[in-house]
Amino acid sequence: MNAITRPQLHLSIRNLATGHYANGFTHWIYIARPDERTATAHRLADCLAPNYFADAAQMMAQGDMIDIIAHDGSAIVSVTECTARPEGVRVEVMARTGER
Repeated sequence: MNAITRPQLHLSIRNLATGHYANGFTHWIYIARPDERTATAHRLADCLAPNYFADAAQMMAQGDMIDIIAHDGSAIVSVTECTARPEGVRVEVMARTGER
């Protein structure tokens, strides 16, 4: 029997907001709500996966910070790579907060 695998999830751009902006640095806030099409809940691990934020690559820059709030925990991450697709956006966890 084949194991069931979760599909690669991507951000919902409407759940991404600018917290602060100054001198080319943006502090983003992302609330990982369930996917509107599939009702799949986005876990913190999904949000930390490579290219989860790829659809926002044109808005983000290396060095930006993102506060991620998911149903099973939250994290503060730094954007370590931000390029046009297919590379997309990669993040590095700076702190985990409130894991459930």
